[in-house]
Amino acid sequence: MKSGRKWRSVLFISVLFIFLNSTVKGNSFDRDSTATGLFENDQILQISLIGNVVDLFSDRSGKAQEFPFTLVEEGSKETRLEHFLNIRTRGHYRRMEGNCKYPPLLLDFPRNEVPVVSVFHGQNKLKLVMPCQGDRYVFREYLVYKLNNLLTPLSYRVRLVEVHFQDINNQKKNETVMGFLLEDSDQLAGRNGMTVVDQDLVRPDQIEVDNFLRVAIFQYLIGNTDWSVQYRQNIRIFSDDQKRLKISPYDFDHSGLVRAPYAKPAPELKMASVMQRRFRGYCMHETQRFEDVLEEFRATKQDFFRVLEQAGYLDRGSSKYCKKYLEGFYKILNKQSKWTNAFTYPCREGGTGNVVIKGLKE
Repeated sequence: MKSGRKWRSVLFISVLFIFLNSTVKGNSFDRDSTATGLFENDQILQISLIGNVVDLFSDRSGKAQEFPFTLVEEGSKETRLEHFLNIRTRGHYRRMEGNCKYPPLLLDFPRNEVPVVSVFHGQNKLKLVMPCQGDRYVFREYLVYKLNNLLTPLSYRVRLVEVHFQDINNQKKNETVMGFLLEDSDQLAGRNGMTVVDQDLVRPDQIEVDNFLRVAIFQYLIGNTDWSVQYRQNIRIFSDDQKRLKISPYDFDHSGLVRAPYAKPAPELKMASVMQRRFRGYCMHETQRFEDVLEEFRATKQDFFRVLEQAGYLDRGSSKYCKKYLEGFYKILNKQSKWTNAFTYPCREGGTGNVVIKGLKE
């Protein structure tokens, strides 16, 4: 009897070891798929960031300094997880002193050290978009990313997050803000079977045409002129297995749909405001080349407005404004003479269609 119990115990432990070992290996092998878990849930994520908050928020110029922080995934005591990481400020305009109340942040997790049970498992570097001049503009920019997700999987995913900042030196500086986390470029590339391209001097006409038009028309839809392929201004370049170059946009705070208080077009574009739309593609006289991509926008129209209607994070004024702005795009799309005039703007002599944006410096 004793030997039988002993044998059953050894067998149970062996089976348990094999199961746990295969589970760990499976998670290691599927790191790309587990890493996407953070962005597969639209519920607002609650975290606490504990560290030298005052000095972090004050780091607004020169090379950004890294500060050690503790990130706490909020939940019950049983599910409460803590992670040690470094955080630094990032960005250009939104980081500069006096422009924004909070600078954008970069969360730098130790590579391969976040446990499987964490929503941050598989993550390394994550951008955290912070409110610049009010929460409503953070929510509007978040909406832009969600709209782009409807058009193409080659788009950055986002997750709304409620962040409780706790200063280790001064509890009076504790505060809670709303922001959103932005998917890492390597993960975006990985789930699309692509690689990130850091090549310089890439021209717009080197980008796969349908992909370029999809991006350029989407930027027109949201009223964003703050981008360029040549200088990789708010654009990331990728390469697929056939060596075709494709692009994906990010940072939409200067768009007409977001309409942040500080947003304005580059002076050389000679535009009245960001609410004015301007197509920033290159010259294509053959307007039939647009048709297939425009049909994608027509087919996605109801999904766009459905996402907007379900965007409970928007205040009533933002919801009404965004709906009207989107409707303006489809009024143009519904009439061929209007969209032909809009999308052939880069061919127009005396226009600003060939101006290349190097980056807004207001």
